[in-house]
Amino acid sequence: MKRINVRILMAAASGALTAACHDQVRPGSEGGSSPVVVTYRCGNEFLLQNHDSKTITVQYAVAGTPETGELLLPGDSSETGAITRLITLSHGTLELSQPDAWLIRTNNESTACPPEYTDELAARVGSWTPPLAWPVVAVHLHLLPDGRVLSWGRTGNPQLYQPADGSFTEAPVETQVFCAGHTFLPDGRLLVSGGHLDDKLGLRDANIFGSAGQSWLTVPPMSFARWYPTSTTLPNGEVLTLGGTDEDGDEVLTPEIWDGSSWRGLPGADQALPYYPRTFVAPNGLVFYAGELQQTAYLDPAEQGRWIPVADSRYGRRDYGSAVMYRPGKVMIVGGSDP
Repeated sequence: MKRINVRILMAAASGALTAACHDQVRPGSEGGSSPVVVTYRCGNEFLLQNHDSKTITVQYAVAGTPETGELLLPGDSSETGAITRLITLSHGTLELSQPDAWLIRTNNESTACPPEYTDELAARVGSWTPPLAWPVVAVHLHLLPDGRVLSWGRTGNPQLYQPADGSFTEAPVETQVFCAGHTFLPDGRLLVSGGHLDDKLGLRDANIFGSAGQSWLTVPPMSFARWYPTSTTLPNGEVLTLGGTDEDGDEVLTPEIWDGSSWRGLPGADQALPYYPRTFVAPNGLVFYAGELQQTAYLDPAEQGRWIPVADSRYGRRDYGSAVMYRPGKVMIVGGSDP
């Protein structure tokens, strides 16, 4: 697994960015002509202009540091080219390359960004506010389609936060939804599967928080109680729920599918999985299991279900780690107990 550092990337309108570029362009191209022009702006920020009509993938590194990464540069054959902003975490010369094609080096001039630029950037991409009091410990938190935020924790009723005015409204639900699994349905409603009977003991309940009236709807329960399950929305709009422990604390082996009105089991995919399996819909339509077990696999939800082994991750089990699909078909596993 290649180690990469976190980076901040955003695309913006070329006119606004070009007008703000006052630094000299120093492409320093080597090993062939490059369709990309790199401009240093201020701070650790660089502007990358792709003059090719096609989107290209490039590698970047900050010289003298371990920071490396990969960038997708949208194509635009116009005079200005498509502009992407890159803000590096480390200070140093930016090296941009394509293997066996070309290399661009652009110096970091250590220029401080002016206050007006900082204010303009905050207005465009956001900024941190002072801390605010929250009525519950927001272990579970969701941005709803209407811009409000639904959250809940171990105690207290779920809360709806309205960013526009900073207000909170209770959204009571009969189930203790702490430690449940959840995912959005295609229509924007939130399906919550399982919940908290006691530590490590789950519930069969299923609830939907949804649009009209922003209230909870109780739907038919699952065949198995689940504590710490994962729910994943499938390409056809159905929902796969798997993992967790039941009302006796035993691992639930059988995944279940919610079809909009009822649940059906996948006994062909019986498998003991650690808490909160990390699962993502892959480009091939199957569900990719990224951990915490070292063995990764596809789950095929068709008919009775089946597992298809994929590969072992390099670092063993990843208890309490996390994973993210940061690009279609690209999954990064982060953290965990070892290492």
